[in-house]
Amino acid sequence: MRNRVSLAALPALMAFVIGACGAPPVDDEVYEEQAELAEEQASDAPYAQWDADHSDDMDVSEFDAWWADERDRFDWDIDGEDGLTRDEYVQGVYAAWDANRDGRIDESEWRQGSDRVWGEGRYEAGWTDWDKDGDSELDLNEVREGFETDGIYDRVDGDRDGLIDDEELADWFFDIFDADDNSRIDATEWESTWLNIN
Repeated sequence: MRNRVSLAALPALMAFVIGACGAPPVDDEVYEEQAELAEEQASDAPYAQWDADHSDDMDVSEFDAWWADERDRFDWDIDGEDGLTRDEYVQGVYAAWDANRDGRIDESEWRQGSDRVWGEGRYEAGWTDWDKDGDSELDLNEVREGFETDGIYDRVDGDRDGLIDDEELADWFFDIFDADDNSRIDATEWESTWLNIN
């Protein structure tokens, strides 16, 4: 496994991190920018193109070549500084999850989104754990709280310095693709995950 922390350990890692302070509402301009980036993620990325040695699985170096070519599609850096802050990361993922671009996340979008973050079928918490107000939609604050409760940001921010750098983001994506945690990505893992993140 490439990253130091297993996705399987994710839900238990940072349950204590949930904060008591309120979060700002969605910035419409920022939201539109993030939604446009998410829509750009719909391009094709054929597995064979990145399996350079034609071994029928992709190692870290081959994945890194894909990441170097594709990383701009996951550029959620709003302030232009190096690394993603907690808020930039959450807003980027929120926009990517909002498939119908209505500014809210319904249960179907959340289920697809949680598969993207943890890997398909790996997340066990229920919808009601996230939909705190019971209105059948998630706003940005509820997603932010869910990420804090389940330690998502801290899991991706491997060195816990408060910023997610490019290598940490690549590690996170590698772990998502590598469903069986064998440090290789086969065609089935690639195709399944590629559909989930687009």
